[in-house]
Amino acid sequence: MRRVLLVEDDYLVMETTKELLEVLGYEVTAVGDGSGALEAMESAAGSFDLLLLDLTLPDMTGEELLPRMLKLQPGLKVVICSGAMPDELALGPRNQIHGFLNKPFDLHQLREIMATVIAD
Repeated sequence: MRRVLLVEDDYLVMETTKELLEVLGYEVTAVGDGSGALEAMESAAGSFDLLLLDLTLPDMTGEELLPRMLKLQPGLKVVICSGAMPDELALGPRNQIHGFLNKPFDLHQLREIMATVIAD
């Protein structure tokens, strides 16, 4: 089973996305902030197949969090999930970002991006 770390500060969006991912067959760890994401990654280092990352978090931005996550698990596949996609993200090299998912999204869009990114 593929493991996903979902980082989303909006509780309703987090729970709904977690349920959708589970319907698609993924094992999901969901957290609501950057600190929780770092804790989850440190305690299960190397065991996540994909990071689904919101850019707006209460304790740090996605741009601040991503390099720290990649340091803990180099090569981690990353999908940015946000309602507002800036033209240029300060997230480092584009090859670290495997996909973008604009909110709001539906099950079909989530399935499509997950299948594409996991298959890479």
